[in-house]
Amino acid sequence: MATQRIVVDPITRIEGHLRIEVVVDDSGAIVEALSAGTQVRGIEIILRGRDPRDAWAFAQRICGVCTLVHGLASVRAVEDALGIAVPENGELIRDLMAAAQLLQDHVIHFYHLQALDWVNPIHALQADPHAAARAAATIGYRETSVEYFASAQTRLKDLVESGQLGIFANGWWDHPGYRLAPEVDLIALAHYLEALAWQRQIGELLTIFGGKNPHPNVAVGGAPCAISADAKLPGGGDATAVSVTGLIRVRQLIELMRGFVDGEPVLGVDLVRADEGTHTRAEHLGAQAARRAAEAAAVARRRLRPAEQQQQAVAVDRPRPGRALRHPARAD
Repeated sequence: MATQRIVVDPITRIEGHLRIEVVVDDSGAIVEALSAGTQVRGIEIILRGRDPRDAWAFAQRICGVCTLVHGLASVRAVEDALGIAVPENGELIRDLMAAAQLLQDHVIHFYHLQALDWVNPIHALQADPHAAARAAATIGYRETSVEYFASAQTRLKDLVESGQLGIFANGWWDHPGYRLAPEVDLIALAHYLEALAWQRQIGELLTIFGGKNPHPNVAVGGAPCAISADAKLPGGGDATAVSVTGLIRVRQLIELMRGFVDGEPVLGVDLVRADEGTHTRAEHLGAQAARRAAEAAAVARRRLRPAEQQQQAVAVDRPRPGRALRHPARAD
């Protein structure tokens, strides 16, 4: 039986460096496979001899995008080892932070890490903003004005004419694999630019509870922030404690998240259906990203239910002490 060895190095659209080797037979079936991480950062070595309560600060540096989850996994490992029970408010804060970052990561991955594999910003310069607006209205997007798409096209045109493509540089924009119509490219590009501003705003929720973003603070045994019912505290305590004002802002940010990914087809799953020549792979990836983000939005939505509904569902929602709430978007 003849076999063929295929090597993909590096695997892209992930954080870090990965090499994949597969051996396929005559029928195309994989008979042998090997994956290897080719970048050693030595975090395990750095942590030797350090206080376990400080491990989260180093573990977060595993990734510059999904920073929080590595910190949470680190503190929960310490809590499990020491038998520490986390207060319910601490778990709620962690869940809100994790849900916010999960939603943010899905948007970043879909638009800013993989969308340009099939969305061509150079073709978007040839698009008619009026036609793009009509197509967007047909699909049912939230923003369908001609001005919205003309503004996005103008921003791109200014980049091209300046000779500084920036985030759009070094692309193979003449590749025949780009099959979307220019108007669909423009719709996707407009959402790409909107998502840049959106994900920056969502980082504010992590800052409210974690003090900064990226790499927000976490703490063994609970959350790094205090909660106060008073908007003003003596001695400057309101500068660090989360008050009613801060919680109202958290609610606003959750609504902002939901407005982009939940119930409004902004995330991008419908844009790849707008053209019959769309890649099958692109449609699958877009649908998968939108489905996962919508599932993740359920966590934020659940945290906004009235108090009496939360009490009724506490047996389902409350995680075990020291354990993360199992999230449906991570179930697979």
